[in-house]
Amino acid sequence: MKRILLTAVFLLSAAGICMADIHNPKPADGDFILPMPGGGNMVFRPVFIGEGNKPFALKQYRMGDPGGGFKEYPTDVSVGGAFVAAPPTGPPDWVYYMGKYEVTEAQYAAVMEPGSRNESREPISDISWFDAQDFTRKYNLWLFENAGDKLPKNEETPGFLRLPTEVEWEFAARGGSAVEPNQFAKKYSYPGPLTKYEWFAGPSSSHGKKKNIGILEPNPLGIHDMLGNVAEMTHSFYRIEYYQGRVGGFVSRGGHSYTAEGSVRSSLREEIPFYKRISGKTVATRQPTLGFRLVISSPIYASRSTSKDLETAWDEYVKTTRQPPTPRPIYKTLPLSARTDVRLAEAMENLKRLVDTLNTIPDAPQDAFEQLGLLNASFQNIESLVKKAEHDSAFAWVKVASETAYLIAVREMKELPGKRKALEIATNMGKTGLIDNISKQIRDKEQNIKEGLNSYGFAFMQLEKIAEESVNRGFDRYRDFLLRRDAPEQIRMSNIVRQHYRDYMDSRRLNAEKWEADLMGF
Repeated sequence: MKRILLTAVFLLSAAGICMADIHNPKPADGDFILPMPGGGNMVFRPVFIGEGNKPFALKQYRMGDPGGGFKEYPTDVSVGGAFVAAPPTGPPDWVYYMGKYEVTEAQYAAVMEPGSRNESREPISDISWFDAQDFTRKYNLWLFENAGDKLPKNEETPGFLRLPTEVEWEFAARGGSAVEPNQFAKKYSYPGPLTKYEWFAGPSSSHGKKKNIGILEPNPLGIHDMLGNVAEMTHSFYRIEYYQGRVGGFVSRGGHSYTAEGSVRSSLREEIPFYKRISGKTVATRQPTLGFRLVISSPIYASRSTSKDLETAWDEYVKTTRQPPTPRPIYKTLPLSARTDVRLAEAMENLKRLVDTLNTIPDAPQDAFEQLGLLNASFQNIESLVKKAEHDSAFAWVKVASETAYLIAVREMKELPGKRKALEIATNMGKTGLIDNISKQIRDKEQNIKEGLNSYGFAFMQLEKIAEESVNRGFDRYRDFLLRRDAPEQIRMSNIVRQHYRDYMDSRRLNAEKWEADLMGF
């Protein structure tokens, strides 16, 4: 009987009845599925940005990693969504849809060679960026003609498929809004060993060969193979600083089956030239380790009302955004006081030009010069007030970080070994009620430590916005504050926090594992 059943399964598979399974080997709640020519499908995962559904809602996050050197210098960027949808929990939010898997050879053939029989689950590779664009164009046209009602809609307008931008790709690779800040900031967002999640070089993983999609576990968003198997084309053109400087080839993201395990990271990026010379002939660049996945996006102006909605929301956006309306990349990374200095310098330069112009006017009214002099004095007073506010803010955040670290170490971590020992004794004695009670206490302690480390990291993110000179003055001021209260243990902790701050400013990345280890040893 078992042999008959196995034979039947084989015959059904050979007949193509299980075709859908090869395109979604690991179905999961939340999968968004679009049909394909020939009866197949392509599966996407929602990537919610976590900023609500206002017209100008954007998620600011930090791309890059210090391990990538100047090519991946940590930089603040913003990502937006294409559609408004309801996440599993919480209010409506902007979302875009990222391919759950890399596009396979079977999917590529279904669009580019209609009627062909190809059931390969390996990612398509060794095609050019232009081939990927042509595949996307043809698949979009087929969807609009045959399955337009299946596409998500931005108001009245259906979405369309394209390659992801760098910003969209890395946000999804890091786990998006599905993970906490400390986890998002890691090289990769996986809770276990990398071998469970990605194919990379070596005998413990790929052996240098690309693998079928969906064999390994997904990332926290339910997306598979983002950092390994094949590298992935994006729609972005290569710039050293992500969005400024001269423009080069296109950007590929993620590692592949020849990437060393130590090099696998969410920020990994490479410039790929569009063309290369082979045997004296110019051809479009193809690589056996380079494939792609798609996103579902939408036009911004999706209906007649969109323009009016954006216009109405613009004033509030400009007033409340953390960036200038037209952010300059270098400018927006400066501390607040430095940005204020830039604005004041611009204002005072304009004031000087106005005075110079008045000096060229015969019989210019004297009271105009007096008013401009008062205005100049006001600008200088504003600069002084901003500096004082920055010093006070630095002290406050230093105090928050130091006291948070002290509470984590003394109140939570110090008690954990005793709790765990008590649990071991209760377990050996078979005291069920006591086991449950102590286990809950341990879980509470661990949750408090986790939340405390998130708050600790948030304090560093606030200190980053303040000039380092002011932060160092804040640490000195806090040390004096502790000396007056004869608190040697807290002084020792403040030294640890100061070193963590220096490390953070060097890397621009949260490092919860090291913080936890240091505080555990306090």
